[in-house]
Amino acid sequence: LFVSGAANNADVFQNYANSTTTGLELELDYHIDPTLRVIASGAIININSDSKNIRLSAPQHSYSMLITKIFNEKYNGSLAWYYAGAFKWADAPGNGDDYSTDNYSTLDIRLSRNVKFNQANGSLSVVLKNLLDEYSDYQENPGSDVSPIVVHSPLAYVDFRLNF
Repeated sequence: LFVSGAANNADVFQNYANSTTTGLELELDYHIDPTLRVIASGAIININSDSKNIRLSAPQHSYSMLITKIFNEKYNGSLAWYYAGAFKWADAPGNGDDYSTDNYSTLDIRLSRNVKFNQANGSLSVVLKNLLDEYSDYQENPGSDVSPIVVHSPLAYVDFRLNF
């Protein structure tokens, strides 16, 4: 209950649907040796609601795995894989489909070289993203001309960082 400054005015805020969320989230962080690390995680979620939009508003299953390797003092790299199940964004148009975002997987690779300049240090990395295929984590088929189309394509770039 919120009472505004005006006399005898009260605003009541209330959820429009009854919902119960249960789930399980796990993470494993394992250092195989000082140079090799694996982080794996997963989540299972179940939303019971009298609103279909709320029931479908989060993926029931999501998983990820990150492997990092230090090759020597100059070179390191990582491999990352992510999976998210289908779900519906609350602002997605009702186009007859239950889900506005299909399930998707992504795979990213990074290879990095550490660099040192006098008082500064940094890194030069090559990054490859979305190596499995294009995917959309929003709405691949928007309901209007003004809705964003968010499709992530495979991508490669160079990242240079310098700390001083």
